[in-house]
Amino acid sequence: MRVVGKKTVYPTQISIERTRGGRRLPNGQYRRTGRPPYCPKTAGEAYSFGGNSLCYALQTAKILGCNRAYLLGFTLANGAGYFFGAENPVTRKKTFYDADVPMEWCRWFASRYPGYARLLPGFGGPIEDIFEHATLDELPWPTD
Repeated sequence: MRVVGKKTVYPTQISIERTRGGRRLPNGQYRRTGRPPYCPKTAGEAYSFGGNSLCYALQTAKILGCNRAYLLGFTLANGAGYFFGAENPVTRKKTFYDADVPMEWCRWFASRYPGYARLLPGFGGPIEDIFEHATLDELPWPTD
């Protein structure tokens, strides 16, 4: 993993902390138990369980020393199927996306690192309640 101008990091494997279960609240939201959210300092440390690739991408960006992360393609829309549809193509079982765990992790991340993660234009959903939108003028690459 490398960011231009930054030190190269050579992880042999990325691991994610083990979950210790959780509980469903009366309002239907899921709350995990165990260690609260965190961001590892190196790629050799276990990543905080976030339950979504967005959470792991943000942890990777912090480890690499990025100044800001621009998010594209994440909505965290609860109750929908995954990108491949409502049926898992491998198991042929119905899938259901539960965004409660990643939403909790993202709220923690946004409070710990305000303004670090910015949504690129064109996406909506519950994630807009957590991260601000980026403007095309602020992007670090040409938009023409």
